[in-house]
Order: sequence, then structure tokens, then C-alpha cells
Amino acid sequence: MARVPTENDDFCIIFAPRENMQEKEEEPVVKVMVDDAIVIRENYFSQPAKKTDTSKAPLHFPIPVVRYVVKEVSLVWHLYGGKDFGTVPPTSPAKSYISPHSSPSHTPTRHGRNMVCGGKGRNHDFLMEIQLSKVKFQHEVYPPCKPECDSGLLEHPVSRQVFIVQDLEIRDRLATSQMNKFLYLYCSKEMPRKAHSNMLTVKALHVRPESGRSPQECCLRVSLMPLRLNIDQDALFFLKDFFTSLSTEVELLMAPDPEVKKSPGADVTCSLPRHLSTSKEPNLVLSFPGPKQPSQDDGANSVGVVNGEEEKDFSAEEASFSDQPVFFREFRFTSEVPIRLDYHGKHVSMDQGTLAGILIGLAQLNCSELKLKRLFYRHGLLGVDKLFSYAITEWLTDIKKNQLPGILGGVGPMHSLVQLVQGLKDLVWLPIEQYRKDGRIVRGFQRGAASFGTSTAMAALELTNRMVQTIQAAAETAYDMVSPGTLSIEPKKIKRFPHHRLAHQPVDLREGVAKAYSVVKEGLTDTAQTIYETAAREHESRGVTGAVGEVLRQIPPAVVKPLIVATEATSNVLGGMRNQIRPDVRQDESQKWRHGED
Repeated sequence: MARVPTENDDFCIIFAPRENMQEKEEEPVVKVMVDDAIVIRENYFSQPAKKTDTSKAPLHFPIPVVRYVVKEVSLVWHLYGGKDFGTVPPTSPAKSYISPHSSPSHTPTRHGRNMVCGGKGRNHDFLMEIQLSKVKFQHEVYPPCKPECDSGLLEHPVSRQVFIVQDLEIRDRLATSQMNKFLYLYCSKEMPRKAHSNMLTVKALHVRPESGRSPQECCLRVSLMPLRLNIDQDALFFLKDFFTSLSTEVELLMAPDPEVKKSPGADVTCSLPRHLSTSKEPNLVLSFPGPKQPSQDDGANSVGVVNGEEEKDFSAEEASFSDQPVFFREFRFTSEVPIRLDYHGKHVSMDQGTLAGILIGLAQLNCSELKLKRLFYRHGLLGVDKLFSYAITEWLTDIKKNQLPGILGGVGPMHSLVQLVQGLKDLVWLPIEQYRKDGRIVRGFQRGAASFGTSTAMAALELTNRMVQTIQAAAETAYDMVSPGTLSIEPKKIKRFPHHRLAHQPVDLREGVAKAYSVVKEGLTDTAQTIYETAAREHESRGVTGAVGEVLRQIPPAVVKPLIVATEATSNVLGGMRNQIRPDVRQDESQKWRHGED
């Protein structure tokens, strides 16, 4: 008689002695702090009808008199090399090859370098794309604080700005790079993305203490989600030189002209009073700059005459305050931001110094990890430059002191060795941690064994795959060396496998085996077809002697070609096994490497 499966067959029942639970007092206990009876009210906290608006001001803020809102806007900024109105762009990616004079009218395709768009000096081989998706910006201006209403208020809000970006991406489109995305949101199984979350949020509140008699002060709050960086050396130098050139030209435009003198009547302003109703005819308010050392009789402020009555006008003070840089009274970087970093160096550049140039050119980082710590500064920073300098200094100091192991863990094959050590640690530590938590040591052994198996398998597969790819690169180099020189154009179509195969990895082991079979079949067919076509061509032109000589010349590459095919097939099988164990790796690789049509 066949046994009918039950619902409990898919579960492993672990016996946990009740005595251990009682000894550790893990049962939830409510401690009553009051003598009165506890009244439980159902649905005391109402459920939100819709998602919360992160740009909404607090309830105690006054109603704004002016509000500008821009939302659901997506922007793509194309950064090209060269100059639209300059000379012919240089061809070396290691030199200064950029200028901010680039604003294309449309997005170029993969072969956009061959299209005629932009100026004659624009270099289409150098292109980076910065995309901001679903941008929202809100600017609110609050009414001025009246003297009779500000009793007890130490400060009054003047304006508030909110800048929100749901998704931020920087895409690498350099001709010399194989990367796809330079910067994007990092999410994985351990760190999934929350629903309705924003990648970047910047909130600035401008307040004026002491009823408007002091300059404005800004309270800045910045929130950022985890980042994934795939840095190519050429792309890094391109962005650095581009923004350096852009900042230099902006400074030249913003510099005042010493020959331009201020007119004598430039300080006299004319405006309309805000407090008058719409029914009355508005009268003009003339404001004159106050003296540098005012007396007690005429006050410290300028005087305006409206309908024969005098009222204070603080335009002169506001003008003097507006010349000063923004004073950030409080700066908060609210969340700790994990960053996963990959870096691929290509060539040594001595412009950065001997040691730094060698490290930049030879460094290869894979899955290096670092974090931007939280920042909370309340001592005041004058100007945006000092704000950025403070944040960068704090982050670099923390990285140098506490995070160097996480960065060095991605050098070469170190990431795989770190995974192996982490698996050994979990095998020993997870049972102890589980026993301390609830006494279920068997469950701890299960978790430790599972983590050890996954980490060990991933480390072994990555090390083996790296070794196979090294052998493949050596075999491709040997194939180039032994290929006949007369047919150098023909073998280029088949000698190397496309690099964008890294973006189209097999989903699981089954697909990996299928791709390996396809690679072997195509490799052998191409080799046989090449030998047959070259022999037939030489036989038509030179007879039997030419055909035999051409076949002999094709023997060395034909011997090396199976090694390339075998390593490529092995890499597909190993990649399928790895992606079946960790599906997140395949998703990450598909975003990292450029697809064939990009």
C-alpha cells in the first residue's frame, strides 16, 4: 500500500528540551510599571492610506507663501570628450581629453561614434552617461516672522528645499572599456531594496535666529542608499579631468570683472509692500542703504515711507548677508552606506606620482567592501567647500583606520580566500551563537554546515574559474602568435570569444552544460571550415603544393584552438554551477559587463 505524503514531510522537526528554555528565560515577559489597569485599544495607530510623502514639511511649520514643486522628472546627462567648437580630439585615453562643452540633442546608439552629431571637435569615443530617474525637487518660502507673534521662538524658518532621486546611475560608454554601469544601487539577498525607497535624499532648512536680525543658517540632511561601483581606469580619469575642466571654466565665468564699476544708484531699490491688501492701490517703497555706524535716533536699518508712516526695512542687512557663503549650522549624513567596489587598472600613469601611478595601473579589485560612516556635525561650517572637505576627510580617515582589510580583501584572488575563511568561521561560530540564543545547537550545526558548504563551493568555483580564464588568455595569445600572417584578417572573426559573454552567463548548471556543448561544437566546426576554405583557396591558385603548404601552416593554430574551446566550455560549466548556488552573482555580472548591443 502506497504511503500518502503529509504536509510535515517537507519539515525537519527538531526536539528542543523545555528545561533549557525555562533556564534561559527566553519566554516573553511583560513587566507592569503602573498599578492601574491596562486598557488595550484596538487600531490605536491608524494605518496609512497611501505611502508617506518624504518631502512634506513638519506639522508645526508655518504655511508657505511660495511653493515650487518639480516631480517625476528623469534626466540623462551625456559627457563627451573633446570640444564641440575646438580642434580635432586626441586619441589617447590617458591624456587630458575632455571639456564640458557637450550637450547632445539625442542619445547615440552603439555606433554613435560614426554618426555626425555635435561639433567637429567632439570625441564620441569618450562618453559617460549620468541618469537621474524620477527626480523631485521642492522649494518652499515661509512668511516673515512678525515681532508680535514670535514670543518664545528662538528661530524662524525662512525656506526649505528637498531634492529626491529615486534611482541614480552612471553608465560607462567609453570605447576602451568593457564595463556597463559605473555606479548604481547595490542590492542583494542580504540587503534587498525597500519598497518606495529613494536612492538619494537631500533636505535643507534655512532658518534665521532672533527674528530676522541675523544671517540665515542652514540645517542640511543627506541620505544615501548602498552603492555598487565598477571602475575602469580610463573612465575614472575621464570623469576626473572632465569635472576639473568644468570647475575651472565655472570659476572663470564667476570671477568679477575689475573694470566694471558699481553705479552710484545701484543700492537704491524699489519694491511693493507685502502687507497691503489687494483692494487698495499699492504704493512704492523706496529703500536706501543705511549708514555704516548708525545712531540710536535713526536706527540700524533703512527707512521706508508708506502713506506717511515709517516702517523698518531690512533690505540692506539682507544684501550684506547674501554676499556671504552659506553657513551650515548642522550637517547630518543620516545612514551608513555600504559600497561594493570593483576596479580594473590598465596602464601605468606617472602623472599621479611614481607609486600612485604604479598602483593605479596595476591594481585589480574584485568585490572590495567599504562603508561611509554616519556624520553628525553641529559646530558650523561656512561654505559648501568646507562642508565637502569635512565629509571627505572624515570618511578617508575612517577608511584608513578601520576598513583597509575590506579593501585589500578584493585584491586578486583574495576575495575567494576570504570566502573560504568566512566559511570555516561560520562552521565553528554559528553553532555557538545559536546555542547562546535559544539552546538549539543542532540548528546551529545545520546553519554552520550550510554556510561552510556554500562559501567553500563558491571559493573553489571562483578560484578554478580564474585559473581557467588565465589558461584561456594564454592560449589566445599563443593562437595569435602561431596564426599565419597572410590570413590575419580572417582568424580575427573566430580567434577570440566576445567579451560581452560575461554579461550573458548561464542561469544554472543545465544551461552551462548546454552552452559548453554549443561552444565545443562551434569551435570544432569553425576550425574544420577554416582549414577547408584556406586549402581550397590555395589549391585554386597554386595547385596541390599550395594546398598542402596551407594545411601545414594551419596545423599549429588548429592544435591550440581546442585548448581555447575547452577552457571556454569549462568556464561555462563552472559559471552555471556558481550561478545556481548564488543567483545574485549572475545579476551583478549582467549589470557590470557591457552587453553586445551596448
